[in-house]
Amino acid sequence: TASSPSSSTPARSRIPRPQEPVATASSFASPDVTRALEQEDRIDSYIANALNALSLQERNAVYHELHGVSEEVEETPTFMKQKFLEFESEWTHRCKSLASDAAIRIAMSLSPDLIHDAKFRLMFLRCENFQVPKAVHRMIQFL
Repeated sequence: TASSPSSSTPARSRIPRPQEPVATASSFASPDVTRALEQEDRIDSYIANALNALSLQERNAVYHELHGVSEEVEETPTFMKQKFLEFESEWTHRCKSLASDAAIRIAMSLSPDLIHDAKFRLMFLRCENFQVPKAVHRMIQFL
């Protein structure tokens, strides 16, 4: 038979083929694109090295900041009372400076209960991670 070792047809041996170069995107790109890709690789490497040099806590803080995830704030009654007092003070101060703003006047006349509602204000405080000036500013922008 043809498959037996004693047949007159020699067995096929695998001849190694030389590796052909693999075509990459940069091999078809213009020199400007190639330089841009190389610069991008250097930047990625720099960022990776900088992150690796950070401690675990620092790296987590960077990731949380980058992705908009913050540490959970413990909303104790004392903390909340303080933040609501700060919010009221900041709101009063801003309203005096924005007294001529028609949108503020209309919002205050249409729904004064909503503007002073603790749950409504809490939305803005939580959104801004209890940074009162930012929370008041966001509420004003909302109105």
